[in-house]
Amino acid sequence: MNKTKLLFLVMVLFSGCANLGPKENVVFTNLNNVDTGKDILSFVMEVPKGSTNKYELRAATGNLFLDRHICPRVIYGTKNIIQKYPITYGIAPGYFNVDGDPLDVVVIGSDSKYQELIKNPNISKPQQVRIVGLYKMEECEELVCANGKGWIQDWKIIAVDLDDKLSKFIKDIDDVSSDLKYEITDYWSNYKGGRVIAGYGYSSKTRVDGFLNKKETLDFVKKNFTPVDAKAREKEVADCHEVYANRAKTKQVNQNIDKVFLKCLEQVHYEGFKPKHKDFEFLNRYSAYQYLLKLGETNVKMDNVYEKMAKRKSEGKTYYRYVSYDLPTPPGTGNPIFEWIKTVDQTIGCVDTNSKQHYEERPILDVVIK
Repeated sequence: MNKTKLLFLVMVLFSGCANLGPKENVVFTNLNNVDTGKDILSFVMEVPKGSTNKYELRAATGNLFLDRHICPRVIYGTKNIIQKYPITYGIAPGYFNVDGDPLDVVVIGSDSKYQELIKNPNISKPQQVRIVGLYKMEECEELVCANGKGWIQDWKIIAVDLDDKLSKFIKDIDDVSSDLKYEITDYWSNYKGGRVIAGYGYSSKTRVDGFLNKKETLDFVKKNFTPVDAKAREKEVADCHEVYANRAKTKQVNQNIDKVFLKCLEQVHYEGFKPKHKDFEFLNRYSAYQYLLKLGETNVKMDNVYEKMAKRKSEGKTYYRYVSYDLPTPPGTGNPIFEWIKTVDQTIGCVDTNSKQHYEERPILDVVIK
């Protein structure tokens, strides 16, 4: 690379994380070994009911971090404002679809438990919940999605917490109150906003297109998600460490999408992504290079990846940010985890469009790449 110093912004998320402490061989301990043919899941909360902060669990480390603040949005055509999550939200860790995405779950009941758990270092300890149904949320990644075209499936499981007395009464989707179904539909049909398109009208970024009952939901999970057991996870970690080591050693730049490398980035943490590690310079640039290819960028070179990523961000496009996160005090380690995080700054429909959805208002670490 030339002598020009490139300023690469690394956001340090100083709050909202738990169970941190990177190791050479990070094992995702919160694996879910429940048979998909049954209706009980292990559940890890990401957002408690009533919260405006969106936490996310990283499969690569098994840790939660504070990703963004949900801005208040006005529901189009009304004066109603939505912001707070109407129900506890999280994932069933250890279940992944073919794209590597975890199984999303919303949970009825035990609200106070989850609101206290968000403050607890053991936040990522799995809770037991029972599946009762599913809501068919879909996202629009086009300018306009009409006549059923252009919508991307992002269905969410509905479950009830086994510690709550409601679990004795809520067994299937018909047992869920119509008021809660309305809240779910209202929130997830509007929480990413939308825009008025000339010649078309209002186009929402999301929608909820109905519900499925328990049996239909269990069939959906079994068909679309695969549980990963501990031995399979250990092999995945070992294989990805070998992939990372190989790429760093050969320094060969695959000018096509390196699917194996990208999958490892999403699933397995590696010490080589620490700025002081000997492999950092190459692996960090190669990661950005591969993500840009995945996003459809052209004319990508190893020496222009940071500028191209910054340009995508400035244009309001989906980009990847390289972040470090840890708590500054116990149970923080003082040894932050570094990861690439997929991001799109969604301010469409926000009451305050100048609000920063992601935590760039928090202390920023300037990393100079020489």
